[in-house]
Amino acid sequence: MCRARNTPARRPHSLTKWLLALAVLAATECAAAATLTRGPYLQLLTTHSVTIVWDTDAPARCGLALRSPDGTTTLLGGRTAAVCAVSVDGLWPGRSYRYTPLADNVALRSESAFRTDDPRVPFSFLVVGDTGSGSSNQYAVRDTMLATPADFIIHVGDFMYGFDFDAEFFVPYRDLLARLPLWPTVGNHDIATAGGEPWSGLFLTPANNPAGVPNYYSFDAGNAHVAVLDSNQSTSPGSPQYTFLDQDLAASTALWKFVVFHHSIYSSGTVHGSNLPVRANLVPLLDAHGVDVVFMGHEHNYERTKPLRANQVVPPGTGTVYVTTGGGGHDLYRVGSSSFTAYAESAFEVTRVAIDRGTLRLQMIRADGAVRDSLTLVKTPRPGCGDGVVNQPGEQCDGADDAACRGLCGLDCRCAPPARCGDGVRNQPGEQCDGADALACPGACRADCTCAARCGDEILNQPGEQCDGGADAACAGRCLPNCACADPPVALDLGPVADTSIVGGKQATWDHGAAGDLDVGLKPFPAMTYLKFDLSGVRTKIAKATLTLTCIHPSTDGGTVYPVASSSWPEGNRTGLDKTSANGPGLKWKDVDTNRNGQIDPRDSSPYVPDFTRPSASLGPVLPGRSYSVDVTGALGTGGGVYTLAISSLKSTPGSYASRENGTAQGPLLHLVVAASPRCGDNRVNQATEQCDGISSAACPGRCRADCTCQPLPRCGDGIVNQPSEVCDRADDSTCPGRCRADCTCTPPRCGDNLVDQAGEECDGTTSPACPGRCRTDCTCAPARCGDDLVDQPREQCDGTADSACPGRCRVDCTCAPAPSCGDNLVNQPGEQCDGSSSAACPGRCRRDCTCAPLPRCGDNVVNQVSEQCDGTDGGACPGLCQPDCTCGPPVAVVEADASVSAATTTTNYGKSTVLEVDSSPANRAFLRVRVSGVGGRHVGAAHLRLVVGKGSSASSDSGGRLHAITSCGWNELSMTWKTQPAIDGPLLGQAGPVLLSQAVDFDLTSAIGGDGVHCFALDTPSLNNVEYNSKEAAVGKPQV
Repeated sequence: MCRARNTPARRPHSLTKWLLALAVLAATECAAAATLTRGPYLQLLTTHSVTIVWDTDAPARCGLALRSPDGTTTLLGGRTAAVCAVSVDGLWPGRSYRYTPLADNVALRSESAFRTDDPRVPFSFLVVGDTGSGSSNQYAVRDTMLATPADFIIHVGDFMYGFDFDAEFFVPYRDLLARLPLWPTVGNHDIATAGGEPWSGLFLTPANNPAGVPNYYSFDAGNAHVAVLDSNQSTSPGSPQYTFLDQDLAASTALWKFVVFHHSIYSSGTVHGSNLPVRANLVPLLDAHGVDVVFMGHEHNYERTKPLRANQVVPPGTGTVYVTTGGGGHDLYRVGSSSFTAYAESAFEVTRVAIDRGTLRLQMIRADGAVRDSLTLVKTPRPGCGDGVVNQPGEQCDGADDAACRGLCGLDCRCAPPARCGDGVRNQPGEQCDGADALACPGACRADCTCAARCGDEILNQPGEQCDGGADAACAGRCLPNCACADPPVALDLGPVADTSIVGGKQATWDHGAAGDLDVGLKPFPAMTYLKFDLSGVRTKIAKATLTLTCIHPSTDGGTVYPVASSSWPEGNRTGLDKTSANGPGLKWKDVDTNRNGQIDPRDSSPYVPDFTRPSASLGPVLPGRSYSVDVTGALGTGGGVYTLAISSLKSTPGSYASRENGTAQGPLLHLVVAASPRCGDNRVNQATEQCDGISSAACPGRCRADCTCQPLPRCGDGIVNQPSEVCDRADDSTCPGRCRADCTCTPPRCGDNLVDQAGEECDGTTSPACPGRCRTDCTCAPARCGDDLVDQPREQCDGTADSACPGRCRVDCTCAPAPSCGDNLVNQPGEQCDGSSSAACPGRCRRDCTCAPLPRCGDNVVNQVSEQCDGTDGGACPGLCQPDCTCGPPVAVVEADASVSAATTTTNYGKSTVLEVDSSPANRAFLRVRVSGVGGRHVGAAHLRLVVGKGSSASSDSGGRLHAITSCGWNELSMTWKTQPAIDGPLLGQAGPVLLSQAVDFDLTSAIGGDGVHCFALDTPSLNNVEYNSKEAAVGKPQV
């Protein structure tokens, strides 16, 4: 079985915790699931318990899905907080468990695993120190740790050297910390950061010292005991730490004893060397209690001593080995050699210790995977329960030596009774619970050791459930604790309303607000980027925020994102390219670096100093032309507002990103996922007017109305049968229709109560479906007949006033007279002016709708008189040419294009010439295009082309030419040449004899023009004497039709 505990949102300096209600996450209303910002990481692992810690961007109900070795999943709940620390008790020793952290019952990440401690089996652990850097060297050591089998990690201190625990510790070791418990030690750099508050606020220790403080403690692992000290504080005889260590080591009966602290007391390093005061304080104590190995750091290298006792080298097994393991990732220090040195190397490394009962094997594993140092220590274990051998009186079994009771050996080396349903312990495959051991059940445990159905059991097994935890196919990832589906989130993209870089050094007074790039880094001048986003329009909770930047200059470190408290800074309007930028109004380095020390840190008093204690995300190495996205949810609030993000890099290599003013690359973009707006119907009581909402009806279970108000409590008189004592209630009287009394009971049936409710009744008063209108006082039906004003016989179509089939047309024989209609040749209905042959009101003008057509007249837009050729819009014989007197106007013919072509100049156009020249040598031809309109349906009686001979001396001729009709009219008078002229493919229409100067020449076109349209003609001549006619471009004598 297992039990859950939860620490407060503020991490304590001790392990004071309390047991919480053992249930699945309660079905209460909460916001959408939060986003994981740190962890999960394992703390305080024992044989029977573990504490799992994680952070989210906003408060949410902490929960843990724990999967036992038998496959059973238990959901453990905690309080609502942004820092979750769920402790689980009642675990089995040496078993592997899988877990998933939850926020508001929604998984925050994929499943992870851990194994509980078991003193009866072999185990191993890793020791590492001085890691904080976030460098590639740290990641290389991390990769070696990932590849090395281990059960837990001991860190000898200096987790971080700056202000970023995430970038320097939690991010690099994310995968390790989720499966291997961490036992932390305080280093000198850890207390240099805000007085050590971040360290003590992040890590949980047993704090099992009289003072109850977290920085020195002890724990058991396997058959070993480990004591951890804070070498930053006094270790002198009589000090709290000295007294604690003396008593703690004396009380331990473990086979192996280890001590851990940060400052090395046996070191050949060239930077710090040996801490002689701590050596003088502790060595006598370590010797007295037979400590096997002391693990230390501080010197950034590796060194193992020979066995030492009283500061002298002694034979193996008779003294203490001191191991300095400070090559975890920060810059290395050179190491030499001393008389006590067994092995030393300046290398990035991790130390592994593996223990199998009485054998200890220690290895130094370099970052490249090479084992560079090793040590083996051997001890003879004392007989006892837990040594894996039945070798003492009273032992029935011992670990794997369990022949007397296969698989049922307890930690007390006695056989447990056979498991059964009903023994109060969940100890068999298939058991979900057993009596009081029912933590896997959100509700009651049934007699067959299975859980009763309930919201929270991860199964859709009740009416009204839309989802249940992980059973969320209807709304994946959006299942609320009340087993209803939350509305899907809404996504939107926002650009910054302002962005700028501030640059130190010579540019500390410069405005960079209009620059196309945003800079970070330390050289040539320190630079930091500021981004301002206006989220005032966001009215709901921000579920996730992703910042995307486009790199335009590479860097080994693109920077870390921090929140900034104030967003009142101005962007500015200068580019930062020259000294004139000092005159700009924008934010500048000097505005933030208030103490003028060339650095921006918490010592500056500006409201624009980033909150370096809250790193949101790290961009890592960046390359130009690529976009990088990081989760910045933790840097924003839970809702709308104006937010500022700062990006700072501690690397010398400068980097830059495209700003919103950059004309070629994508500027910064913030992608938001926000909760849907509250509404009635979203299954959450989240508005002031709501008393309940769908499934969320705690205020009135089962009585929530569609408008999210509570239905009143049931009572007699509310019109609903909703109480055990009610037989009926007003109109809800299906049990006794029409007989419901005021006390919600039924009156006895009788003839005359207007209800057919007794044997023998055919009808009763107004209730007479068997014989409507014919019910007699004795509740029997009178015989049917024509004339009883009831249609109650098969042959009846109507009966007197019962004439719904033919109102007003019922005949005495109870049949319907035919209904009047337009078209029956009778004017017999309202609205009819005439009807077919019955058209006295308008003889010959009765329309189909039985109304009279008006008398015809000119102007009614209809050609309906003998004298009319057309009438308004009824163009009749001459569309578009209708005169007011309904006669047709004359048609119109226009020569719209004319031109000559010459074989002498085959590529010359004569479209703008004022003459049309025709000749046979050299050949000259003329072409004309005539547009005719207004003929309509009329017949063209005659059509003539009138050409006028020019006045030039050569215009007259012995032949006026021949006129032909042609089919092609697609030519352009302004571009046609001899080469592009159309073919003369039509009939000869006429030819003219000799012509004189200024003579008008007529050609008959009647046969070629049949109606409206475009008609084209060609003019040539057989004469060698040319003729010239005026063209349409001439001032007078233009061609006419």
